[in-house]
Amino acid sequence: MTLTENELREPLTPDRRCRTCGVPIKFIVNRSTGRKIPVDLKAAVYCLEDDGKLVKVDGYYVSHFSTCPQATQHTRKGGPR
Repeated sequence: MTLTENELREPLTPDRRCRTCGVPIKFIVNRSTGRKIPVDLKAAVYCLEDDGKLVKVDGYYVSHFSTCPQATQHTRKGGPR
């Protein structure tokens, strides 16, 4: 899941690490829902252009829930907290 800067408020917390996988993350707020979302600091979003070039797209974040190997441990439905 990717989110644009327009959908988000400024980061809520300083950079920290995921408590299960240890990857650096930060929390931001989704403007439409008001909920905190962990996002990867190092992940990048790329777009494949019509001419076949792969171009990095600035201004997008990748939800850590989509990259964390233990993401189900952090969901309300998925398992223990």
